[in-house]
Amino acid sequence: MPERASRICAKCPRIAVTGTRYCTAHQGADMQREQEYKASNELRKLYNAKRWRVTRLHVLCEDPQCTYVGPDGKRCLGLATDVHHTTRAQVLVARLGIDAFYDPQYLAGLCHMHHSQETATEVGFAGWNIKQIRARVLNYLAINGIGWAKGW
Repeated sequence: MPERASRICAKCPRIAVTGTRYCTAHQGADMQREQEYKASNELRKLYNAKRWRVTRLHVLCEDPQCTYVGPDGKRCLGLATDVHHTTRAQVLVARLGIDAFYDPQYLAGLCHMHHSQETATEVGFAGWNIKQIRARVLNYLAINGIGWAKGW
């Protein structure tokens, strides 16, 4: 049976250690990711609670239109479908307690596109563009001797 193709590291263009998502330089990131996942389980419990569903409906009724204001000062005309914590949920719970998680003062209604954009900015994925992704893929292909993507 043929071996599975090597993966590239989730943090850089090097080859990942077999069975993991990271190269030897970023191996600790796997443990950090697992710790963050376990910490986020506490937040999942809060999101799955009835109190969150009621709060979410309340915020969407108060903000039926997306509250995102672009850099040009224009407000989005889309319908609010997602509820966004204006301060990261982890920070709210750590500093102010669980009641702050459900406080409408720290929540805003956003359309799905702007909620995804805001979340990506907070988490750190917002700066990626197609050139960076293409360079990473081509580097991986070059390292592994795969030449079919020369014109890509």
